[in-house]
Amino acid sequence: MKRSLLPLVLLLPLTPLAHADDASKRTKIVELLSVLKVDQVGKQIVDGANQQTDALGHREFGATETPDQQKKVADLHQQVVTLISPAVDWKTLQPEFIAAYNTAYTEPEVDGILSFYKSPAGQALLNKGPEIGQKSSQIVQTHMAAVQPQLRELVQNFAKNSQPAGAAPAGSSAPLQQRTAPSLSSPSKTTPSSSSTPQQK
Repeated sequence: MKRSLLPLVLLLPLTPLAHADDASKRTKIVELLSVLKVDQVGKQIVDGANQQTDALGHREFGATETPDQQKKVADLHQQVVTLISPAVDWKTLQPEFIAAYNTAYTEPEVDGILSFYKSPAGQALLNKGPEIGQKSSQIVQTHMAAVQPQLRELVQNFAKNSQPAGAAPAGSSAPLQQRTAPSLSSPSKTTPSSSSTPQQK
């Protein structure tokens, strides 16, 4: 009997050690999420929703809103915040983010990533990420604008040549010139937590 229990006895000291390692890694991941400002993701989502609500109000009522229209927009703001805030509260999101990072990275990798983003270079990457993201978007938009006429022509020719023989012209229901070629929409302002967060493997 004593001999059969020996393997179990040998494993006992390893269990507390494993829990200690998990706790150590978790603590580092929590710190990393804070350094990367991932804990601000909920606020960023709510702020983005508020901006979209403002844009919706301007589209519906125009730039000069009456007091009644302003109240309607304000009420919509409040409804949006009330709906979204609990879903993106950091206390709700944090456990899942920790689990995702814990699965994606080993503890030595977390150590290395954390060390970099706490360094001056890492902080510069985080802080200047939004500005670089917007400039990158502008660069791409400029080059895409140059080829938009050719893209539009390709789409128009495709639509025209795709009509079955004898079918009504494509423009009979909707003017062909109104059809637009695919365009690269402007991405929203890049945030440190989204632009600089290490990619999962």
